[in-house]
Order: sequence, then structure tokens, then C-alpha cells
Amino acid sequence: MLNKIKNKKFEGEKIFLKKLTKNDCTKKYLRWLKDKKINQYLETRWKLYNKKKLEEFVSYCNKSDSDILFGIFKSKDEHIGNIKIGNLNLNHNSAYISYFIGEINEWGKGHATEAVKLALKLSFESLKLFKCYAGVYKKNKS
Repeated sequence: MLNKIKNKKFEGEKIFLKKLTKNDCTKKYLRWLKDKKINQYLETRWKLYNKKKLEEFVSYCNKSDSDILFGIFKSKDEHIGNIKIGNLNLNHNSAYISYFIGEINEWGKGHATEAVKLALKLSFESLKLFKCYAGVYKKNKS
């Protein structure tokens, strides 16, 4: 069931979610993870990523039974961020959702809100979850 979901594209009004692949592990994506303004509230800020480690992370998520990683894309396959349904626990029907918009010029346009709505719909309707959690740092005003 998870592989079917991971391979599906989920469309919203302004963005869509789709599985990330090795081809999405670009210099742009790496730049997001290294940029202190972009990663200041992300747990990835504690890790040093290079292309190989990024590809390993994406591959791990694609093979995982407890993590679903999607890229957030605008029209024409413009990768602008990520959203992950992680720590999927089918015994308790729960998961954690984490997300970020890496393209600063796309901040404040509602893309993350739309991505979260799509991820929640997927979580509750397709995965039949009862609870989804997300955490936010107090200083993160957006």
C-alpha cells in the first residue's frame, strides 16, 4: 500500500506533491539544506549534507515502511520544498508531518499550507490514520 501511495502524484490548486528521486537531489536542494535562513527551524540543520548523503536520505525514505517523502512542486516540475509523513505507526494510526519551503521567493504564498492539507488528506483518507503531529519552534512566526 505504501509504495502505491509513494508513487502517486497529489495535486492541489497551486502545487503538487510527488515522490522525490535521485534526479531531484540537485545543487539547489543542497543549497536549501546549507542555508542558515532556510534551515534555521529544521532538524536537518544539525547535519552536513553532500550529494551522496542527500541521495542516500531520499533512497532511504523511498524504501522505508515508516516514512513517505514528497517534494513540493509548482507547475512545470519546479521543486520548491519537501513534506514528509514520518514515523508512521500503523499500530497507533499516527504519524509526524514535517515540511519546509526551500525557495525563499516562494515563502508566504500559502504553498506549505496547501502541502500540509494534501498530506493530511492523504494521511486520513488513504492511510486511515487517526492522528498526525507536527511541531513548530516558538520563534518561527510563519
